[in-house]
Amino acid sequence: MRAPLYFPALVGFAAVMAAAGGEPVVFTGMCDASAAAPINAELFIVADDEANILRVYRRRGGAPVMEVDLRAFLGPQEADIEGGAAIGQFVFWIGSHGRKASGAQAPARQRLFATRFDTRGNSLEITPIGQPYSRLLDDLLADDRYAALGLAAAAERAPKDAGGLNIEGLGATPDGHLLIGFRNPLPQGKAMVRRCPAGNSGSIAAARSPTSSRAGPMAHC
Repeated sequence: MRAPLYFPALVGFAAVMAAAGGEPVVFTGMCDASAAAPINAELFIVADDEANILRVYRRRGGAPVMEVDLRAFLGPQEADIEGGAAIGQFVFWIGSHGRKASGAQAPARQRLFATRFDTRGNSLEITPIGQPYSRLLDDLLADDRYAALGLAAAAERAPKDAGGLNIEGLGATPDGHLLIGFRNPLPQGKAMVRRCPAGNSGSIAAARSPTSSRAGPMAHC
């Protein structure tokens, strides 16, 4: 979708972030921010773990200058987006991949996808790429390298239960790989980080597995 950067948005609840000078910078329009990634020196994009909507903000604060509704792309049920990472003009996003708090299955949360941003003059275009990838958990469970980590048992539990499964972070390396951070489970009491190649988002766009023999094993932090 394309919109001028002064595109208005409704003001909702406020979130406060400390500025470098010590003065609070207030961002309005959402109250469940869960992940963010930079677009340029002035703009950044934020996900909400309670709604499939991305919002773009100016670093100086205020209401969102743009909203990107992903409900047609991800589906109506919340994807529980918990991590975002920028690589070039792409921002990769990941759902929690966990069950509901009740322990019921939540397949809509098993999403790994990418958006592309383009700035032209004073306008910004943000586009979802290809199709969301929904088999990451299946890939991890099928990989013998991770068998000892208890992921299969964790995937059967509620995300905040002891030994449950919950992804809470996504990062990018300088060489264009993604780092997937797990909140749960915690083998030997340590958090897990999974490294996988992102390439130029081609595997996401084609709904192919982003995991491969080139991906490294889990690291414990």
